[in-house]
Amino acid sequence: MKHLRQYIRQILKEQSNLRTLYRGLDLGMHPDLADEMRLSVWEETPRGEDEIIRQFKEHLNTQNIGGSWSMNKRVSYSFAGKADQYSDVEGYGGLHVMLVAKVPYDLGKDPTETGEEFVMFADESEIRLPKGYELKPYEILIYAPPPEKILEIHGQELKYDNPWHSLPGSWQIESITI
Repeated sequence: MKHLRQYIRQILKEQSNLRTLYRGLDLGMHPDLADEMRLSVWEETPRGEDEIIRQFKEHLNTQNIGGSWSMNKRVSYSFAGKADQYSDVEGYGGLHVMLVAKVPYDLGKDPTETGEEFVMFADESEIRLPKGYELKPYEILIYAPPPEKILEIHGQELKYDNPWHSLPGSWQIESITI
């Protein structure tokens, strides 16, 4: 029991020195691939989880992820191009992505405090991370509302659930470099 308490105390101590940051992205890709990635949230797809993740990493590496992250999840939804709760995205040539990471509190800076941006942008709760920093994603979410065939099976009430879902297999992405 003593070891368990020590282990829990260690985990809590580690977590207390971290803050959660969000980065919204709109990854451009072929509409068929984007549709399959969204569909992979709801059912097994022909490519399989490993191929979906390989394709996702390939598209993620070609993008400039950028060092501007937010402590506010709602702000990142808008940067991902999906601030609204539900809209049909079947056939859209892109994937709305939310990267979630836990980083040390002392990492990064607020550009409104350093004078790089006007105070009117303080509502973005932005933190700029240093270029070249490598972080481990805590969670990778994609905007994947249920497609019509899933709604026909499970009912229209699924439309009103949270459309952001964890990308299947995202645990395979060990690090992201900014």
